[in-house]
Amino acid sequence: MTGRLMNLFEQIVTWFTRRSIGVLIIRVGAALLLPKVSIFALAILINTENLKITALLNSPYTDIAANVVFLIGVLLICIGVYIAIQDHSAIKKANSKKRVICVEFIGMVDTTGTPLKEYVPGDKSITRIPITIDIRNEIKQNTHEGLSKALEKLSRIKLRLDDNHQDVDRADVSVVVGGIMPVSMLFYAGVIIDDQFIVNLMDWNRSLSKWQVLDGDDDGERFLVDGLSNNLGKEIVLKVSVSYEVNQDAIQNSFPDLEYVDLHLETPRSNNLWSEAKQAALAQQFLDTLSKLTNLNVQHIHLVMAAPSSFCLRLGRHYDSKNHPQLTIYEYIKGGAPVYPWGITMPRYGEVLPTIRLMNAN
Repeated sequence: MTGRLMNLFEQIVTWFTRRSIGVLIIRVGAALLLPKVSIFALAILINTENLKITALLNSPYTDIAANVVFLIGVLLICIGVYIAIQDHSAIKKANSKKRVICVEFIGMVDTTGTPLKEYVPGDKSITRIPITIDIRNEIKQNTHEGLSKALEKLSRIKLRLDDNHQDVDRADVSVVVGGIMPVSMLFYAGVIIDDQFIVNLMDWNRSLSKWQVLDGDDDGERFLVDGLSNNLGKEIVLKVSVSYEVNQDAIQNSFPDLEYVDLHLETPRSNNLWSEAKQAALAQQFLDTLSKLTNLNVQHIHLVMAAPSSFCLRLGRHYDSKNHPQLTIYEYIKGGAPVYPWGITMPRYGEVLPTIRLMNAN
């Protein structure tokens, strides 16, 4: 009950403080009511034995002026209310055309009790369309068949997004995406969504157990790049360390014959990438690195990364299967045998589904 009252109070305050001609006229009208109301209050509160004040309050000129001002105030309030209602109707009509498609990927942490659409900011009158892709059962199988089914589920997201864009101006549709899945699955989901839609990313705050927008400050930290030279082979390993440092021993054991390029923050740590601007800048560095590797005639990139979910999605959206080298991204399991049990090779331009690469224990 208290929550509803607070929500109602917030709506009233928002309505009266918004920039609207109708609301402005209501304010002016309300101000003009004050003289009459004040005089009436004074007549009651002040001792009527004070003849001077009584005479002032009972003056016909004062009474006429107050009445005229009062009537003007009432008229302005009525006009303001009419205009405000028209404005509200126009906004409601415009919002009825708008859609926010809330895409939630569930692959590890169960977030069904806190759906993404409930945490999307903005006008609540805009229609929110939830799309949930749950691949937990497929991943638990930990088999080629299970992973294939998970990828098939993910591949349908583009069709579902296209369906929700039909008969609607694309400018009226925005897409909010968040999910907790294996890194490779998140990257692939980003590849599917790519840049065909207006996309806003959200991430799961493990400390608060809720979805959160990327509204933090940019601290200016950027990737340090090592190993990028003109003598790289046709296949290389690309390390990306954001949440924690990618295990170097694991890379050497899993890819003993390959050189590697390293993108890492000076101090990788979890819960450090809540800035949209910082993510965008780091993603641009990743894209620049892919472009340089393309120019160096690298044919296949083996990507290993430790990063927040939203950043994995973002990097996937930056990968261009038509122009960049073939890319396989791997799943890391600490203490596993092997530590990188499987990877997903992104589909090349014109291909429908990615392929699964199973790694052998060393």
